[in-house]
Parts: sequence; C-alpha cells; structure tokens
Amino acid sequence: MVGWFRARSLRRNALKDVKTARNVMGSDARLTVARRVIAQMALIEQQPGRANGAIDLLSAALRQATADKRAAPRGSQRDCDTTRMAAALVESWIGARLAASRRKISMRAYERIDAVIWSFVADTIDPAEIEAAFRRQAP
Repeated sequence: MVGWFRARSLRRNALKDVKTARNVMGSDARLTVARRVIAQMALIEQQPGRANGAIDLLSAALRQATADKRAAPRGSQRDCDTTRMAAALVESWIGARLAASRRKISMRAYERIDAVIWSFVADTIDPAEIEAAFRRQAP
C-alpha cells in the first residue's frame, strides 16, 4: 500500500513539473530545461555501476538535484527559472529510479514516471540531439 502511494506521489509531482514547464516557460527556456534534463539522464544511464554502486550514484545525483532545486530563487519567478525546473524534473526521474531499484515502487510505476519525463524531452528536443547526448556520454 505504501509503494502505491509513493509511486502515485512521484508521478503526480512529475506531471505537475512537466505541466508547469510546458505552460509557463517559453520555447527557449523549455529547450534549456530539456537539455539539462537529458544531460543528467544520459550521465546516469551510461554509468557502468552495479548493485550498490548504482544506488550510491543515484543517491548522490538525487542529493545534487535536490540541492539545485533548493538553491534556485523563491517567490513568483520560481517557475520561470530553468535551473530549478530542470532540477525538479531530474529529481522526479531519479527519485523514481532509485525507488524502483530499492523495490519501493514497481517497475511499471517507474516506467510511467519515466514516460512522463521522456514525453517532455521528446516534445522539446530534436531526436538527433537526444541521440548525440547519449553518444557523447558513452565511454
């Protein structure tokens, strides 16, 4: 029961962040956010870590995303800040991935959250640029 609620909360937060990015930000700001998100996703995806090493990497990346989000300005302009929005999306994605790797949520729930983030990225960035980001991060 707790896993269901956790997955629902993570997905709701991801949907809220994507909706905010799509509705509040201009196209250039959305492009900047999507590029930052895809850079972080590529960095995480390309790491060769296994078991505890992967969890440590995800935990460190989650701490960094949370710190970036908290360091952004507060107030009425917070939704327009590209650094904060990218950190919020990365935090949602990494949080879901970490919860799935620790078996706190199901893989299906993780895939739904992953699909929400990827839909934003795919709608914003050219597929060739996404492929180049992953190729650039490859060892």
